This record gives sequence, structure tokens and C-alpha cells, in this order.
Amino acid sequence: MRHPAWLVLLVPLTIAAPRASGAPHVDLDALAERLARENPEIPTRAVQKAFGYLKTHYVENARYVAIVNFDLPSNAKRLAVISLKDGEVEHHYVAHGEGSGGLYATEFSDEPRSHQSSLGLYLTGEEYEGKHGRSLKLRGLEGSNNMAESRAVVIHAADYVSRDYIRDRGMAGRSWGCPAVDPADLDELVGELRGGAVLLLYHS
Repeated sequence: MRHPAWLVLLVPLTIAAPRASGAPHVDLDALAERLARENPEIPTRAVQKAFGYLKTHYVENARYVAIVNFDLPSNAKRLAVISLKDGEVEHHYVAHGEGSGGLYATEFSDEPRSHQSSLGLYLTGEEYEGKHGRSLKLRGLEGSNNMAESRAVVIHAADYVSRDYIRDRGMAGRSWGCPAVDPADLDELVGELRGGAVLLLYHS
């Protein structure tokens, strides 16, 4: 039986909606369980907080999420960069502010001239060339870190976070509040995290 053309148009079509560029490519709940099993150095509460933001907000860069575990000493690779494509994790050295402590960060503040690290969620911004060379802007998303831009808290490289420095002194040097990283890792980190990725600075 031949149907009229207008009737054919009433037949519903099932079309897969395109994935938004700001949507993670993995099941976040399954990835959180995997991280709890395979990467206990990344606190479960930190993962829940970072992933919770991803579930409820659009982000421009949903390829990676970065978590700094300030419960660990500065001679540990306490910056974890998690791929939201395949769940792989990379670890890097990262400094805390000189006002936050010595080997361990124990004090935190968002006050200007405190030279302390500020806890909480951030979004990365654009990269730029500053006094520390190639750097990555950060925007604080919480009351604990919303002065980050005015304090010029950014990701940048520093020799005092290099492998050699940490090996020789037993700890990383300290910044004025920036999550400074090993110069050998900077290009990789900026390439992965620039343009709207979630970064969490965490302490229990």
C-alpha cells in the first residue's frame, strides 16, 4: 500500500545528538571507582568534587581534569592529570606557596600578599608569556580562591620544582601562591589543560 507523502513525514526519526565539546568522554562514576582502586594517592573526596563540577557545568576543555593533593609532601608528584578520554593518569611535581608551609602545605589563604596557596576549584584560562615565561591563567570558582586572578595565581614553570632541585634538597621550593611546576613538564601541562579545564587544589 502506498502512503501519501505527508504521512511519511509523520514517522519519527531517531538521530543521535552530537556530543558537546564540553562533555567528558567517559563514564565519570565508573572512572571514579577505577581511580579509587588504582590511584589511592588521589583522594576520593577530591575526585568526587572535581567530577561533581563536571557533571553540573559545561566546560570548554573536557579532555582532562587536574587534581593537586596537598596532603602529600612537595617531594611527591602530587599533581594528577586525569584523561577524560581513557582514564589514564599522569603525575607531576607542583609547588605550594611559601606562606603555606615547608615540606607540607598546612596553611591556606586567598588574601593578597599572603603568599599562600588557595584551595578549591579553578578553571584554566588562556596561556600567555609573563615574567615566568609561558604561563597559564587560572580563575577561582569558590570563595576560597576567587581572588586568584587579582593575585596573579597562575600555572608557570620554576627551577625550584625541577627533579634535580627536589632530589638535592629533599623538597620543592615554594612560590608566592602559584601552583608552579617542573619546567620539563610545563609544555605538556599547558597543552593539556589550557582553555577551560577543571583544576582542584585539595587538602583534607
